[in-house]
Amino acid sequence: GLLYSKVFTNHNTICGHPAADLIFIEFAINDSYKGYTYEQSAEYMEAIIRKLYKNDPYIDIVIVLTTDNGKKDTEFVNAKAHADVAAKYDIPVVWVGAQIYRFLRELNGGNDITNVNGEPWSTYFADGCHPNAEGHAKYTEYIVNDILVPNLTADGLNLDPSKRTAKVMPEG
Repeated sequence: GLLYSKVFTNHNTICGHPAADLIFIEFAINDSYKGYTYEQSAEYMEAIIRKLYKNDPYIDIVIVLTTDNGKKDTEFVNAKAHADVAAKYDIPVVWVGAQIYRFLRELNGGNDITNVNGEPWSTYFADGCHPNAEGHAKYTEYIVNDILVPNLTADGLNLDPSKRTAKVMPEG
């Protein structure tokens, strides 16, 4: 289907370029509206990961899970599937969608965020799921806090180069 063709296109785009040390994947979080099942979502995410590791077994991956106005926190079928695949491959996940949802709910006096055109949602999103500049800044803040800050030392980033080892692919 269309989603799988996107996986193939992304593989050709990413794998056709010089090696990257780190790739962030944000993929199809709102495709549950198209009726994709948990199994399909997991299959497509795993296809991306396996293709990336086949191209470069040393690459580091972070999966970024976003949100949209119709879901709360982490209730996405696709997000659950992506998180489970990430766990299978020992890939870190940053749940920026759950974090911004909780942040916006707090700004909204603890009430659910249901009005796409109203505050506080419209301050951070251009529509029901695509962040605007302020939303991207919030997502960046969450990624930095979850990935970089825990590795900061007085001497800079404490990233052990010996951990840049080839990934072992799980069976299946």
